[in-house]
Amino acid sequence: MNPHGIINFSKLIKKFERLDGLHFLHNQRTQQTVRCFIAMQSADNADITEFFAQPVIKSLEIYTFPEIDLQNGDVLTASKQNLAGQQIAQWSGLCGQPHVFQPFQVVR
Repeated sequence: MNPHGIINFSKLIKKFERLDGLHFLHNQRTQQTVRCFIAMQSADNADITEFFAQPVIKSLEIYTFPEIDLQNGDVLTASKQNLAGQQIAQWSGLCGQPHVFQPFQVVR
């Protein structure tokens, strides 16, 4: 962290790359593929009135640079590769409204 309290996102990606592999985000609208960081978010679903309710709801959070053109409703494909370049996971779907901060933006 620098004296201004702003996180250098490129350094953060490099640190996570060594721990977790490589993450990429492809936007079908712009045909652009960029580096990102994929995080799984889970929340407890305590609704016991529904028989088919899932006990834990999981969703993706995708962190990328603020200058990347993401819009509500874009069709995104996020992929995760190990350090050898082999794909180990892939997710695809519509993104919600991006939350843009100075060093990064987040879509869910």
